[in-house]
Amino acid sequence: MLLLLLRSRLLELALILLICPQVFAQEYCLALRGNGELMPAHWGAMANLTEKMGLPVAQAGGSSATITMMMNEAVATNKFITGTRGQTARNRAGLLFKSFEGFVDYLGTTPEWRDFVTLYQRAQSAGGINWVNDLQKLLQQAPAADRYQLRTFLGDNLELLKSNYRTGVKLGLISERNYAPLMHSLGRLASGELSRAEEDLARAKFYADELKETIRVFGSFNASTDANLFFRPGLVNFARFAEQLGRMAQFYSARTSTAADDALWEAFFGACESTPGQLWTEIQSLNRECSKSFTRLLEAFLRSGTAANFADLKVGSVIASYPTTAVLTGPAAQQALTAIYDYDKARDPKFGFKFFLKDPDAVKFGYWGEAFALRSIEAKLPKDKDEKSRRFLALGQATWKKVLALSPAEPGLAAMQTFEAGGSESASELVSVGGWSDLHPMTVLRASGCSRIIYITRRGAESPFAKGVAKRLFSTRENDPAADELLAKLYDLGNPESSMRQSLDQADAVLCTDWNRFNVKSGVREMIRDSYRASPYFVRNRKSVESLALMPQLNPRDVTPDGKPVYEGCF
Repeated sequence: MLLLLLRSRLLELALILLICPQVFAQEYCLALRGNGELMPAHWGAMANLTEKMGLPVAQAGGSSATITMMMNEAVATNKFITGTRGQTARNRAGLLFKSFEGFVDYLGTTPEWRDFVTLYQRAQSAGGINWVNDLQKLLQQAPAADRYQLRTFLGDNLELLKSNYRTGVKLGLISERNYAPLMHSLGRLASGELSRAEEDLARAKFYADELKETIRVFGSFNASTDANLFFRPGLVNFARFAEQLGRMAQFYSARTSTAADDALWEAFFGACESTPGQLWTEIQSLNRECSKSFTRLLEAFLRSGTAANFADLKVGSVIASYPTTAVLTGPAAQQALTAIYDYDKARDPKFGFKFFLKDPDAVKFGYWGEAFALRSIEAKLPKDKDEKSRRFLALGQATWKKVLALSPAEPGLAAMQTFEAGGSESASELVSVGGWSDLHPMTVLRASGCSRIIYITRRGAESPFAKGVAKRLFSTRENDPAADELLAKLYDLGNPESSMRQSLDQADAVLCTDWNRFNVKSGVREMIRDSYRASPYFVRNRKSVESLALMPQLNPRDVTPDGKPVYEGCF
């Protein structure tokens, strides 16, 4: 009986190979470098790669890459893509990645989003938040002589502050937990409740200073000079933001589409058949019916008010996925929890410079995924030859909502986050420090069984931010030389034994973008255009990808005027 079943399965596979060889010929695994607020570059890169090779069969990455990984699963779920094959399926998937730009543009027309944009513009004026500047001045004059002035200021502005605050919370861009101490203290002072005035004034002043600093350094974090990087509340509530992103993924998955929705999807793809090779901005001007049909489709989804959320699905439900985050374990986790408590009590702008872990080996690189797959990966990793592999930690299965609340929540964007991993019997309290730790996850993918790996990254060596965070966590004291040795083992491209070098050598092909050249506040469309149309490929394993049109290709011998490789970090 077993033999008959095996013969039947082999015959089935043979027929599939004969009917649609393109699907199997394009099979690859995706390694995706996280890039923080520059994430829209992923949209162009994925459209670029998907039109050539289709969607990946497995993927890994950390930080903002986890957001793109969830969107990859959503696109791979869409029945209007899975129901087609070959170049048609690849073109449709590429179109969806390009339409992310249209999705975000549409959100910008909604009243709630306009309110937040107003708040953001106010926050950026004169290099900081005006109302925080005013608040700081008043708090510096407190407590006795100017309490009336303080109450007057708060009375005049508190409703506006609360309104903007609630809008940001609803959008997932400000956490009601993060600056709750500030808001609670202000609320009591504004209402005239002065029984705790001294405590409230001290706490409000400290968190107002921290809020101003959060806004000042947003998008330009420096792990070496930013004392409270691991402790200072960020602007983004990643748990709520994950829900918003999950709704976006729900739309693209078409999991809850009705018959009427299906007709709109068909109309959208029908109107957009001539758009391969075009960016979304070009589609909007050259094929108005395509962009209009997308708007009709999106409006219908938003009107439906569906409660279904793609982020509630388990990671890897469609594409084998291994999102990652840096993790403090054991005594290091307890140290961090104690320090988080002490930070609030000390209210010291230099508090973080006193935080040193006693055991750098307690810093692990955690990966979520199916438990059996993680056990298999761990068994195959070269732990005796690779520092990154030595720090591997299996986190077990999780939903995308949990992953997106942790991995993108990097220092500067959020304080350290507590979480649990493992099943009910083996669950342990851990502390996540964000997904900066493995921005080149080819080693994990190779250990998972991937035979062809495509890496999406950008020019340049490891980022100063990632190395700065690592050095802070690996240092047991100030100016610790052992931390520099660990950094070299992990991120030194010139060291053939470093983790980054070993990882890069395992990429069969690399899409080498230049996203660091762009400013997310003013150059998003240009950044997407660069990653879609101008970014070259480096092909290391020509035999593995010889049948694929991975063009244009970079020349690794190209150098800058000062003699450095133009495409450093991509080969």
